[in-house]
Amino acid sequence: MPPRLTQRHSKASHPHRRVTVLAGAFVAVILMRAAGAQAQTPASQVRVGVLIGGVAPSVLRELSAFLAFRDALAQLGYREGQNLVLEARSAERQTDVAAPAHELVQLKVGVIVAGGVAATKAAKAATQSIPIVGVGIGGDPIAMGLAQSIQHPGGNVTGFLHGGIDFGKALQLLQEALPGLTRVGLVWNSDNPVTKDRIGAWAAVARAHGLSPRLISATSIEELDVAFATLAAEKIQAAVRRRGRALVRPEQTGGRGRTTSPSRCRLGPSRDR
Repeated sequence: MPPRLTQRHSKASHPHRRVTVLAGAFVAVILMRAAGAQAQTPASQVRVGVLIGGVAPSVLRELSAFLAFRDALAQLGYREGQNLVLEARSAERQTDVAAPAHELVQLKVGVIVAGGVAATKAAKAATQSIPIVGVGIGGDPIAMGLAQSIQHPGGNVTGFLHGGIDFGKALQLLQEALPGLTRVGLVWNSDNPVTKDRIGAWAAVARAHGLSPRLISATSIEELDVAFATLAAEKIQAAVRRRGRALVRPEQTGGRGRTTSPSRCRLGPSRDR
């Protein structure tokens, strides 16, 4: 039976590194259980799948979260190139993770680490036997069919729930920082299943705070650039980007990947002198 789902909130100084280290520990436990059941030695080579949506495949291995996860496994005795093979798969859009999920299943990985709701759901749809460690699962995992309960998830999925910051509190902070604020941009990723279910409620929360929300969907870095340019052109001073993985892809000119994942932004000229 997989370990219970673990709740976490975004108050840690380095939350992404901390949760990837915990994911490494979960994976190590699963691998050791499997090794014991099959009478394998710890030195036997194991194959671990990593599945993430919203990230270009060419930059996946450069992500700090991926590097932290790999380092955590190394500290637990699983070293890539020695007794560990990391099969990393991703898709630029979260709606396109089904194919890489099936690819990991075909590769017969021992466990799949899935980043976010879309990747976790895709992995669960692809296999009911390979253990899945979901990282940063937002929303209600029970309603989404990922778990039977928090204490006893059942099936082959375990992992970490992402509580995030309260949306009303985020708006309150913006209003305190920008007295007289009347309009706020709400930038959301329509590829994210959790966001699609909650966008209406978030808009209602904004109105309850006396703010007029401007909703703009962005599923890529290019669309995110357009979204913020639109908000600036409409003289909207502040924006909140709701749930969804950081959008990561290589620059067209080559080189390292570009990442953007703003949570709360102030738009317009700076008041700093």
